Amino acid sequence: MRPVIKPHRELGDIDIAGIDLGRTCHDDMPGLLTGLQHLYCDMELRSKWLNNWMEENAFDRWIQLPET
Repeated sequence: MRPVIKPHRELGDIDIAGIDLGRTCHDDMPGLLTGLQHLYCDMELRSKWLNNWMEENAFDRWIQLPET
């Protein structure tokens, strides 16, 4: 499994928190991307959200494994 965040940044990398998403657009995308940006940057919130999502969307409900 690949790491979510690389421990070391490379030359030329852009910090996700530093990206300006241009909130002057009347489309829904800047708001959605701003929410995802906040979720990505807040490690505690992201962990809680992912754990909650995994509990609600357990894969055993989605995948029917053949009985042995």
